[in-house]
Amino acid sequence: MSIEKYQITANSDQKVFDFVSIGPNGKFHKRVVFAKTSYEGVFSLNLADFDQNSGYLDYYSISDNSDRDKILATVVSCLYAFFNEYPNVYVYATGSTRVRTRLYRMGMSKYYDLVEADFNVFEELEDDWERFEKNKSYKAFMVSIKQK
Repeated sequence: MSIEKYQITANSDQKVFDFVSIGPNGKFHKRVVFAKTSYEGVFSLNLADFDQNSGYLDYYSISDNSDRDKILATVVSCLYAFFNEYPNVYVYATGSTRVRTRLYRMGMSKYYDLVEADFNVFEELEDDWERFEKNKSYKAFMVSIKQK
């Protein structure tokens, strides 16, 4: 994506990524974790504020640092790095709250033309999955990298 993003650092297996959100409310350490699920070949994407001292991950904090699009672009850069190591898996994502899921959906709608060039994006509607459509209310996302 050609949107401004934060510099990320990754652990050796490319499943944990850290970056720092910088804005009017200060600096917030963020962590993206790709965790195995109970479904074969499916990982969950988890975004949280990260306390470097305690190791605590806060999935509900609101930093309101006026950098939502930059954070979303950074998460997408984490997806690229993750899929570079694990090209044949799916990534499941949903917000920690309904409001967050709605924010993610709005970001996806805004930048879908960029995202769909490299990713297959599906969304969960009730108990079924369908291809992403802008401005539709979904519960979750499922993403895979397009094979070239």
